[in-house]
Parts: sequence; structure tokens; C-alpha cells
Amino acid sequence: MRSILPLSAGWEFVELGLDVPQPTCAEAATATLALQGWKKVDLPHSMVEIPLNGFDERRLETRGFYRKIFACPERERGGAVFLDFEGVAVSCEVWVNGLRVGVHSGPYTPFSLRIDDALRFGGENEILVLVDSREDPQVPPF
Repeated sequence: MRSILPLSAGWEFVELGLDVPQPTCAEAATATLALQGWKKVDLPHSMVEIPLNGFDERRLETRGFYRKIFACPERERGGAVFLDFEGVAVSCEVWVNGLRVGVHSGPYTPFSLRIDDALRFGGENEILVLVDSREDPQVPPF
């Protein structure tokens, strides 16, 4: 039997900017709680507000963390659990409960990550997504 748990509402977001060094996996999984300025957001979300005029593409290049706390029902234990994304621009790294579960590059493509090995069934779980919106010549369409 297939069940779907919508996770698009109730995220937190903090912008890192480009001046902060790229965090290691351990830093990303543990140090984010110390970051200041987390905002409540729902997905889809734009890390940078796009102005109505005076547009400069370089303003869109930034990095930020998204965080979501959710419960995974005990009844899901023993099955394959996937985290489905409709798209993340441009690339991202994803952790669940401090374990790196995958990466993705490509701003307009959906992707799925299998996360059942990282979940706490019947308890709280944390998803952490580090998004990098910089254009990358190795990633289409750039």
C-alpha cells in the first residue's frame, strides 16, 4: 500500500549567502541550530525576493538552509520511504536526522531520495536541505 505524507508546509529557512564557507556534512547536520534568523516558510519558496524592476541575475546567487521537523508514522516501518522534490534550483545536499541521504544538481528536474534507513519511525525527524542557487557551468542549462 502506498501512502503520501505532504511536507510542503511548515519549513524554516535561513540564508547563508556566499561569504560563509561551504559547511562540511557534520557542520551542516549539527551547526544549523546555532544559525540566527530562521524564518517560517512554505514550499515552493524563493530564497531571494525578485524585484519588479532593476533585475540583476547575480542577486539570485546565494545559499541557504531549509529545515523541517516531522513525524513518520510507525506503520511505515519496513517499507521503502522516499522524499520527493519537484525541483531545487540549482543544487542541493539533503540530510535526514544528521545522515546525508543525497545530493542533486539541476534546477528544473524532480528527484527522489530514499530515506527509510535514516528515519525514526513513530518519532520526530529532521530534514535539512542546503540549497546552492549559483549558476554552475557543469549543470544544465548553464
